[in-house]
Amino acid sequence: MRYLKRFNEALERDVDGDFTAATLDEIKDYCELNLAYLVDSDDLMIECFNVIDDSGKFECQVVLSFGSIPTPTILDQVIPFLKRIKNDYQLGTFYSYHDDHFRFHCGDGIYHISYDELDDIENMIMSKPSVKRNIEAGFDIKIGEISFFIIDEK
Repeated sequence: MRYLKRFNEALERDVDGDFTAATLDEIKDYCELNLAYLVDSDDLMIECFNVIDDSGKFECQVVLSFGSIPTPTILDQVIPFLKRIKNDYQLGTFYSYHDDHFRFHCGDGIYHISYDELDDIENMIMSKPSVKRNIEAGFDIKIGEISFFIIDEK
């Protein structure tokens, strides 16, 4: 019952515009509930905190950090979650990137991905020249972190 939201209810903010601690906990709980398989592995850390975007508005940044979880497992579990969260929350974009909602940290590269590109994320990452060089050199290119911003509920 605690995940049912009332009609026209926005995420709570304090007088300064920051999301309240209860709201940050609600967002974290939503992530944990939808990523239960990875949370149960004790190899996923979820952080939610207030940030200010380039226009001065407060947003919640969500960071999913993966320990030793293999990339195929991350993609199988996280891509459906990212599609679901896009339907439940209004997402922000990464400052100078207009359509990029998600940031993937993979090896030594950072990739900004739009909602429309999620289905092809593995091919996008693997086709990058820097990733190909790292693979050929024997480096690990697994996804270590995914982050995104939440502005409000839909």
